[in-house]
Amino acid sequence: MIINLDSSTEKFIHKLDNKTQVRILHTIELLEEFGHNLRMPHSKQIDSNIFELRVMGNQQIRLIYCFWQEGITIFYGFVKQTNKIPTKELEVIKKKYRLLA
Repeated sequence: MIINLDSSTEKFIHKLDNKTQVRILHTIELLEEFGHNLRMPHSKQIDSNIFELRVMGNQQIRLIYCFWQEGITIFYGFVKQTNKIPTKELEVIKKKYRLLA
């Protein structure tokens, strides 16, 4: 599958430390290989067409993605600090998803 990163997500990733970037790259490769079949602990569905790529380490990184045409678009990233995705983050995620459609 083809993976597309939007520019803001790419900038977010580049600001992280090298070790975290390596973990992100590995997790993205898993997504590329397994696609729809990637499940916990690496991927979790958070809305009907929206998924989170879960990158574990010193920081809990979440990359938000959707399946789009022939590929996957990763359109949002953040450092998760609570057990649940904060409502404010979820609103931003849904708004960005609607802009893709």
